[in-house]
Amino acid sequence: MQEIIIPKPLQITIDDMGWFCGKDGRETLEPSRTGITRRHCAEDYEIVNEIGRRLGMEINCAFVMSEWDLDNRLKNIPGLSPCGKAWDNAAYFDKKEAKRCVDVINSSKYIDVAIHGLQHTYYIPGECYNNTDFYYVKDQKLQVVPENEIRMRLNACYDLMEVNGFHKSVNSFIPPNCAYKMGHLSKILKEYNIFYVSTAFGSIFGNKEFLDVEIEDGVIIVDRNNNLIPWDQMETCLDDLPVVSGIFACHWANVCHKCPEKNDYLTDSWVNYFQRCKKTFGVILSERMAFYATQAIYNKYSTINCTDGKYTI
Repeated sequence: MQEIIIPKPLQITIDDMGWFCGKDGRETLEPSRTGITRRHCAEDYEIVNEIGRRLGMEINCAFVMSEWDLDNRLKNIPGLSPCGKAWDNAAYFDKKEAKRCVDVINSSKYIDVAIHGLQHTYYIPGECYNNTDFYYVKDQKLQVVPENEIRMRLNACYDLMEVNGFHKSVNSFIPPNCAYKMGHLSKILKEYNIFYVSTAFGSIFGNKEFLDVEIEDGVIIVDRNNNLIPWDQMETCLDDLPVVSGIFACHWANVCHKCPEKNDYLTDSWVNYFQRCKKTFGVILSERMAFYATQAIYNKYSTINCTDGKYTI
């Protein structure tokens, strides 16, 4: 007889959605973006929707919102970029394409919008340039940005979603560059009705097993399998990947084709891989982040006992 276990959930998260420009700009103190050479478009959202539809899963999509700034309202956000108050997003924002993108996002049952940040950077003139919105490295230590700036950045994310017509509730957060420390953000995130965080626990606690989970201030923080695929790899085939459980963390470039009209060519590989994982004893596909977080808690904390042939959980 097979053993009785609490199944491990498997949930897809996709980092760095929301950009229009794909180019990695770190050499000139710009964001890393998605690392591809073309612009992103509505077809890059459609492929995410299609993978989610075929798997029956709301894919947790980490959005970076700065390039949705249609009127340069972000110029007053401290640490946003080296441009300071000279911030100008005109070269990146395309009103017509933005409308196409947001129509796909709003109509999709399978694109679950999560907060990632504004610019995926924090800049202190003459001191540091970092790939995270909410922390920065100083004296080789991870420092949290001031609380008022955290709120400014979160408020700006929601503001840009509203002004661009996003009709999605947001209840999860994926910290840029996996920068997250216990005792810093959870209390604030809860005020914004964010109850789920996914990040690599190695960045918090050192080496930990995947599928770990912690709870802080009512926020469920879950571990993730981080970067099983190179972050900027396009036209990804998953046929040779091993079966996994937990958070399958990838990046937007991974589900994109160099020619966006050919994105659909990649769908079968992604769907077949997760269906293969699903057939593995002890793995269950997650329906959404709330399902994943709850299942991860049960997997970690439940005990199963057998007495006189009767099982109790």
